[in-house]
Amino acid sequence: MDIFGLLPKAAPMKYCTLLLLIASALPVAGQWQLNPMPQTYGLMQIWFTDPQHGYACGADGYFPATNDGGIILETHDWGITWDTLFDPEGDSNYPAIMRGGDDILYTSNRYSNLYRSTDDGESWEKLEFEGTDFLYGAMDMPNPETVLFAGYSGEIFKATDGGNTIERKLYLGTPYQSILDLQCAGTDTCYCNTYTTILRTTDAGETWDTVFIPPTIWIEDFFVYPDQTLMCACNDIADKMLLLRSVAQGVTWDT
Repeated sequence: MDIFGLLPKAAPMKYCTLLLLIASALPVAGQWQLNPMPQTYGLMQIWFTDPQHGYACGADGYFPATNDGGIILETHDWGITWDTLFDPEGDSNYPAIMRGGDDILYTSNRYSNLYRSTDDGESWEKLEFEGTDFLYGAMDMPNPETVLFAGYSGEIFKATDGGNTIERKLYLGTPYQSILDLQCAGTDTCYCNTYTTILRTTDAGETWDTVFIPPTIWIEDFFVYPDQTLMCACNDIADKMLLLRSVAQGVTWDT
């Protein structure tokens, strides 16, 4: 088992550890600079709402499974300095990137908790929902009224009414098929991936269809552009990599 105690050793995770790389739009020779890791060594993900304002979240400790608590940081100066926005004592780490709008933010943690802030992160409340005790580490918004979140239990939940209504819309069943990432593009259209499939919704998460099964055995990563062009990196048991692209919303793919 890995440091989470939840995933097989081969499970891909994205970490933001030890340092931050901040890209500058200024026309200079070096457009990247190294920023020291702020306050913690366990940051997992980072999200910027504009070039200057962003958030970072993860574990408040070196290893995400040490249960030192979660932490959410905020910057208003391109990531040069960071302030603590949320640091609950005694709770677990917060690996899921935040999403929100109009001063409403959402984040989730290792023990299936979903949190909401309605004052741009000044205060937080835990939202109750019927989910299994697994990490929910994928989150995005197909529209301003809807938050979708998913994770290693193979469940996808849809939150509406500012998070007051949370319903499970997909359950891949046991043995658990981990949902590793979830990305939205276009009105009410989102994609998510397991190790071996990419699924799509066109109705803001109400229904999901499989649009891709890789020709090799493993989906390493995928990315959705705003025009719904999809890029997918796959590999096989011999670690041979295959990069695929779809300009047809996953219906057809080119190498």
